[in-house]
Parts: sequence; structure tokens; C-alpha cells
Amino acid sequence: MTTMDHPEQEETDVNHSQTSNSQPPTDLSVVLEEEIKEYHFHIYFHQKNEREHKEALTLRDAVLRLRNVGAFVAVPLWRVNEWPIGPHPVGSYEIWCPTESFASVFSYLCQHHGTLSVLIHPLTRKERL
Repeated sequence: MTTMDHPEQEETDVNHSQTSNSQPPTDLSVVLEEEIKEYHFHIYFHQKNEREHKEALTLRDAVLRLRNVGAFVAVPLWRVNEWPIGPHPVGSYEIWCPTESFASVFSYLCQHHGTLSVLIHPLTRKERL
């Protein structure tokens, strides 16, 4: 949807930005402080689905092998959640990576996640403390 298709949306968006108390920061020190430094990739599989569980662990092992040979920096956590936990609706495990490796890990998982779903989210400074 573009604002050209829906001119009333443009007016709403403009009004919202004018009344918002929060402006995007332009102070370099603030921008650098807020910069995202780390990411989590959550690999999802359906519990009680042996094929998906095996596929998820095979992907984790492949990421570990590639990390060990220097393809990228990524740390698959060994804990595998067999059941939903926290906000994750199905079985899952997590892969941590720094910003410097994000593009490589993202590219690899995009091409090789198979039938598995992957949730990606940044870690803010507050989440890392």
C-alpha cells in the first residue's frame, strides 16, 4: 500500500509524526550507543515431529561446522526447547551472532533453513546488560 493509493493514510502519517514526542536521534554519540551489536536467530520446529526435529539439529550442526572453519561467528546454544517456552510457540533453539556476522549467517539460514521457520531479532544494549 502506498500513500498514493490511499491519500487519507498520508495525512494520518504526517499528523502522527508531528504530534509524536519522540524524534529520531541525530546526536552521533546517541546513535552509536543505540547501535545494534548482536542478533538472535530462533530456529523453530514442531514438537513431536521427528523429521523437523532432526532437520533443526542438522542445521545447528552445520552452523557449528561452518563456525569452526571460520565461515562466520555464530553460537548455536546447546539447549533445545522441545516444547513452547516464553514467547516461542513451538520447539526451538537459538543461534547468537554479532552484527559483523549477521549478513553471512542470515544468508546461510535463508538458503538452508529447509522447511523450518526462523525468527530473527536484534539485541539492544538494554537486553545485553
